[in-house]
Amino acid sequence: MEERLQFISSKVSNSDFTDDEQLIIYTYFANNDSSIDSANAILHFCTTKDQIHNCFRNLIPDLLLDNFNFPEDKKTALRNYFTKNINLINSAILHSCSTDNARYDYLTGLIPESLESAFFEDGHILVLCMNKDMAVKLLHAQYFQVDLTFKRVCGKINEFELNKYDINYNITFMYTRIFTNIATANAYHHMFKAIIEAVNELCKQEVQIRHIHNNGWKVILGDLDAAQAKGLGLVLADLDPTKPGKLI
Repeated sequence: MEERLQFISSKVSNSDFTDDEQLIIYTYFANNDSSIDSANAILHFCTTKDQIHNCFRNLIPDLLLDNFNFPEDKKTALRNYFTKNINLINSAILHSCSTDNARYDYLTGLIPESLESAFFEDGHILVLCMNKDMAVKLLHAQYFQVDLTFKRVCGKINEFELNKYDINYNITFMYTRIFTNIATANAYHHMFKAIIEAVNELCKQEVQIRHIHNNGWKVILGDLDAAQAKGLGLVLADLDPTKPGKLI
């Protein structure tokens, strides 16, 4: 590791970093060994001090956030999240923001407002990702489809989405994403329940189902999975046990 840090050290020592900044840099790479090779690769193309400074700022959350006049509590919250998610930040977009308020709005917009995880007795793992904008759109949606894919996640974890196809923009719009390891009826019950609770919490408004409330979601399109249908039926029964199911 020390040999791999030599090139970084040479760039740091010749680039007018303060003692505090140097300490931040060395501490970061001491705790993030996997980032050293990426930093070395980028630094080979940096020929000016500004380029070197920008390289480290785009790799290290502490250096990036110190450039902006955010309140310390907001910096701490951003630092805690982006220490492990720095690659989510598009530096070109960030530096195109003309004010600190715009930069703060951009950074906070990258953080899921509802990132909930749960572990159940049957071994079911559930991690739900949704921000407020997604929740508002889902709350007011009339129809959406369920998509469980095995393609984008390694191991036993699968990716579960609620989405719809937007004919105006010719794209698939995702309302929420869940990472999960089980696709039983009970697991789907947990997932649909978590989604509804997250929307209620983020929007401060209750989800409406047309069959139950005569308003709200009209159609939930599944993928011919009996467990999925039963799980959805269980959560609808939770909302109103007096309503009978319907076969269409």
